[in-house]
Amino acid sequence: MQNRDYDSDSHLTYIPVSKKNHLCNVFDIMMDKYGDAGAVRYGIAGAFNVALLKIISKKNYEKEYIRDFLSQNDIKSILFSSSQASTRPSLNETTFKGVLIPLPDRASLEEYEDKTSLLLRIEFETKKKVAKLKEIKQQLLQKYF
Repeated sequence: MQNRDYDSDSHLTYIPVSKKNHLCNVFDIMMDKYGDAGAVRYGIAGAFNVALLKIISKKNYEKEYIRDFLSQNDIKSILFSSSQASTRPSLNETTFKGVLIPLPDRASLEEYEDKTSLLLRIEFETKKKVAKLKEIKQQLLQKYF
């Protein structure tokens, strides 16, 4: 996977299975390291290349809070500004050392995680249904026209 694959599936690429592959699932927090540095991505599973980085929360009940925190326009702007390299933006580990994420208490984080992860699952299911409906529509159009 590359960052462009989040906008279109027309670039699907298959690679051999290897222990060296960096893998993610649809729920993982991914971020663009180059180009649109700081853009938060999710929703695709597979092996990802060096243009993406996977953000792993230390505690499962913080994951969706961290995803939403990093998705804020102000935070993306800070990360993008911090990533300016010689010719193109580039995020690395040191970029994140100055980012402080204010965390609420554990009970609030767990409640937030429960509610937002449910919404994320609903979002994925809805996207699957929309894709299926588009497929059915195309089949019907071909059949009748």
